[in-house]
Amino acid sequence: MVAVTVGMDVIDLREADNKLVTGSQVDNLQGLLKGTRNPAWDPGPIDSLGGPRTMAAAIAFQEDNTLEPDAIVGPLTWGELIASSLSLAVGLPPDERPRTEPVDALQEFAGLTPQSSFEGLVGEVVAEIARRNPQPELLEGPTGTEVAWGHSEEDRIIIARRGILGDDSLAGTEYTVGAQQSDDGWRVSSATKVTICWRGVSGNLCV
Repeated sequence: MVAVTVGMDVIDLREADNKLVTGSQVDNLQGLLKGTRNPAWDPGPIDSLGGPRTMAAAIAFQEDNTLEPDAIVGPLTWGELIASSLSLAVGLPPDERPRTEPVDALQEFAGLTPQSSFEGLVGEVVAEIARRNPQPELLEGPTGTEVAWGHSEEDRIIIARRGILGDDSLAGTEYTVGAQQSDDGWRVSSATKVTICWRGVSGNLCV
């Protein structure tokens, strides 16, 4: 069982239509909302800038969870959000295409700055995957990358799948990234990736 302590700041998004709401906990809010993988609760990018989309996502979450839809994210809303994120299995929708064997990809994330929150690190990892895989996107979604995350007793895991358009053998890349908290924040502790193929695999190549 995973024990969770809720100690988040109250975030007031009532004026987010006219003024961006900032603060150390806005990225946590955006990350938890995005982590539900419910399109109605998607706040847009995890950028620590609470605007109209973040406000609408928070209100929709409150309405759907029988909370007061007041755009004020307090202890009750935080508690429901964290419970929702812990109930998710760490995985993406099934994809039966053939895959190459996993290879180490830790070096791809060596330049990332430690983040104050796990959700902030998720955003950085997704952005780095998009930067390293700049092909036109096959998969739908605001980032062009399907992403899921969760944790066990000891580790937090990010799984991200990014599609590629315009290659007759290569379908995309899937990363499994481990994260740990250290004195300076959350950082990537391990990473592997596989290549997803349209038809088949020969050695470590798509055919």
